[in-house]
Amino acid sequence: MQIVHQKGLLMHVPPGFSIVTPYVFVNGAEAYLAFLKQALGGIERGRSLRPDGKIANAQIAFGTSTVMVSEAQVDFPASRAAFYLYVEDADSAFERAIASGAELVMEVADMPYGDRQGGIRDIAGNIWWVSQRLTAEPYFKADKLKRRGIAPMEARPGYQTRNRLHRDMQLGSLASTQDQQQHRR
Repeated sequence: MQIVHQKGLLMHVPPGFSIVTPYVFVNGAEAYLAFLKQALGGIERGRSLRPDGKIANAQIAFGTSTVMVSEAQVDFPASRAAFYLYVEDADSAFERAIASGAELVMEVADMPYGDRQGGIRDIAGNIWWVSQRLTAEPYFKADKLKRRGIAPMEARPGYQTRNRLHRDMQLGSLASTQDQQQHRR
C-alpha cells in the first residue's frame, strides 16, 4: 500500500500493516498465537523462526490490522500492551475470550461514546478492550471539539491537502502526486 505522509512524501507500507503496527514480545509465543486465534479470532499470516526453533516474528491479522509477535529473550524481554479490538458482536467475542482462558477486566456494557465493550487480560498479561461500535457517529463530534477549543480534523492545517493526496493515491493518480512532490523540492 502506498501512503502519502503528512509531509506529502510517498511511503510504502506492506499489505495488512498500518503506519503504526503493534509488536509484542511474549514468553511462550507459540501458545500466545494459539490463544489469539482461538480467543479473539486472529488469523496467522506468517512466521519466521529463530535457530532455536522459537518464533522470531509472527504476524496475526485481525480484520485489516496486523499484530506482530515474537518470543521474548534477554535483549527483548516480555512486554505489555493494551489493544482496542473491534468485533461484530462484543458479547459473543468476550465470552469466547473468557472461555479460552482470558481474565475478566470489565464486563461488557454499553459505553457513552457509542461502543458496547468489555475488557479482558490475555494469557501474556496484555489488556484487550473488545468493542462493538453501535453507531456510525465519530467518537468526537465537531461541535463538542469546538466548545473545548480543539479544531476538527477537516479544519486542521494541511488536512485538505493530505486528504486530496490520499484520495489521488487511492484513485491511482500517482503521477499528480509525484509532480506535487517534485514541485515542493
